[in-house]
Amino acid sequence: MRDPMPVPVLLTKVTLPHRSKGLLTRPRLVEALEEALDRKLTLLVAPAGYGKTSLLIDLAHRHEFPFCWYSQDQTDDDLPGFLAHFIACIEQRFPAFGAQSRAALQALSQGELSLEHCETAIVNELYQTVAEHFIIVLDDYHLVSHNEEINRFTSRFVQDVDQNCHLVMLSRTLLALPDLPLMVARGQASGMGLQDLAFRPGEVKSLMLQNYQQAISDEAAQELARRTDGWITGLLLSAQTMWQGILQQLPTQRASSAELYAYLANQVLDQQPPDLRDFLLRTSYMDEFNAELCQELLGPPPAAGAWQAMLEKIVAQNLFVLLVEKDGFWLRYHHLFRDFLQERLRQEAPAQVSQMRHALIEIYSRRQEWQKAYAICTTLNELEITGRFLEQAGEPMVRSGRVALLRTWLEALPAGFLEARPALLDKLGIVLVTQGDTRRGLRLLD
Repeated sequence: MRDPMPVPVLLTKVTLPHRSKGLLTRPRLVEALEEALDRKLTLLVAPAGYGKTSLLIDLAHRHEFPFCWYSQDQTDDDLPGFLAHFIACIEQRFPAFGAQSRAALQALSQGELSLEHCETAIVNELYQTVAEHFIIVLDDYHLVSHNEEINRFTSRFVQDVDQNCHLVMLSRTLLALPDLPLMVARGQASGMGLQDLAFRPGEVKSLMLQNYQQAISDEAAQELARRTDGWITGLLLSAQTMWQGILQQLPTQRASSAELYAYLANQVLDQQPPDLRDFLLRTSYMDEFNAELCQELLGPPPAAGAWQAMLEKIVAQNLFVLLVEKDGFWLRYHHLFRDFLQERLRQEAPAQVSQMRHALIEIYSRRQEWQKAYAICTTLNELEITGRFLEQAGEPMVRSGRVALLRTWLEALPAGFLEARPALLDKLGIVLVTQGDTRRGLRLLD
């Protein structure tokens, strides 16, 4: 049997995002966070749009400690994929690290090593190869926090790793790490919440002056902070929002984050030229994208180099994107803005949405980005398409050791549909035998 292929790692997830010029430094939070980094674990927990990621990007670009960065998304909720990216984010900053940890991950994927032994191998290799203090950032951890194995690994890692490693976890929801109460009791953990991260009047004034060269009164800053409850990421991210008379434009009553965001996002989208507006809508179904991926999905641009020019334009106009400059020019939309764009496209062109989803399944399959392709399959509710995708993905996923994830996908299919497709029964049989359920696996293969 051939050795399993390594789990593919998306570099945009394990690269420190670019610090945009419009990002406002918030000294009170930077200072508080620097103090919190004396502990092994720091939690930043607040709803979307309160500046968690921006705060860490700002700190990372000014702090003396090296930062290892890992941005999670919905495709990272299986253990091998999470661990592959976790190891890669450290290796990006410390190239001497990684060989032993990847070998342990491969053994774990083959069922030859327990999660605890794999965690120990990662901790030991860090101790052997990294002597200086450093920080690991897990951004959007709430997207994987439902996975008990990932939580168990993270909880044990924080307690076992040497004192020179500091883990920072960003989440929209409270985390249920198994040993979190114990870590708090031991003084190993600290955190910030919504009240800490909410913008205060003085920060609103600083933002206005830095990004828009406008000085506003204390009263105006207090009123804006009051009406938004300190939630002004929509205003912070968009240079399109007209600050002149903004207090008159905002709803007279306090708005929820979602209501205010929808109001501002509509203002932003509807102010764009038709070609840029169309580009924003059509790229919203990709987690991250560059000019090459736009070419695959959207086809030839109207002019030479137009897709790259369009990417540069939305960065220059600060249109709710994060820029990752590693092995090319990659962008990722702010989660809320991406959700908004997807909903608008569903309303305006539902047939186009279906065509794009089918195209993305083919693109991600060619790139062997199986979880992204499967996530789109689940939105289509078309079993035939899901079945064909799993037939294509089965062998590469088995070779890469992602048998547990493949089994979950196969067993989610209706029994009648699965039994009518021998190629899928074959894949499930191999998975079961690999995981030790030999009797059932051989029965399916027979």
